[in-house]
Amino acid sequence: MIRRGVTEGVLLEIEGLTVLRGTQEVLANFNLNVSSGECIVLSGPNGCGKSTLIESIAGILPLRSGEVSWSTRSGDQRLVRDSDGRRNALPPMGLTLQRDGMCGEQTVIERLSSALSVAGLFPNRNRLLELLEEWGLSHRLDSRVAHISGGQRRRLALLCGLAPAALSDHPRAVLLDEPSEGLDSSSKKLMRGWLRSLA
Repeated sequence: MIRRGVTEGVLLEIEGLTVLRGTQEVLANFNLNVSSGECIVLSGPNGCGKSTLIESIAGILPLRSGEVSWSTRSGDQRLVRDSDGRRNALPPMGLTLQRDGMCGEQTVIERLSSALSVAGLFPNRNRLLELLEEWGLSHRLDSRVAHISGGQRRRLALLCGLAPAALSDHPRAVLLDEPSEGLDSSSKKLMRGWLRSLA
């Protein structure tokens, strides 16, 4: 479903979003537009709906009411999911979930390559190695994700969420759930630098 006449630069549009977790209403009639270059931070206590919002935007959770639309490269809006059960494939984006959602059997370089290929990007091995080096993971490139430390796993999840936008030649939305959780101070500084650069 394509809708025209959307404000220029809008990457993501959420209208009237209501989401349940079990029988509990977590989000009610939530609206949000995200434009290219914006960096929006959600804060609040545990259980207030931050992860629910991100998972709903990513098409993971069903909607009680409302709809989520993403911009196409031509600037039109494409419905991703609505409360009537309609859904389309997500556009290429970056996504890091709170519980990273990574397969432990993949190697570090396979995981990064996989995240980029889902976003329609296929950089060569040297570019992948540069990214892993910048995030302090190049020495673990052939290690299985299940065998790296929790901090390394979190850095990898974050890199996989940011890299699709960093390597793209056009704006892409990036959704990061609790991105700084489990990162040391140098990794947090690196993340902030990447976010500033992407914006």
